[in-house]
Amino acid sequence: MMVIDVFLIAVFAWIFIDVLEDEDMILYPWYRLIKRFPDWVSKPLGACEYCFGGQVAMWYYIYAYHASYSLISHVIYITSTIFIIRLLNKIFYGN
Repeated sequence: MMVIDVFLIAVFAWIFIDVLEDEDMILYPWYRLIKRFPDWVSKPLGACEYCFGGQVAMWYYIYAYHASYSLISHVIYITSTIFIIRLLNKIFYGN
């Protein structure tokens, strides 16, 4: 189940940032709003797909797996999400 969660969170974060925050898309006003803040605030709120994905993974893991919490699993969960976002960027943008 965790593998599916990680993949879905990564895809969600990637689509949220790279698709829905484009200039002609529905979340562009949100992007303009958060870019007014310093990077340490704006990036986890949606200005950076890696930061946003990591935040979503961090909080979702705590919510979904609090009964059997493991720090090692938590770190692997977050880094796996970021890695999948990186793969999506490589696949679709080549960077």
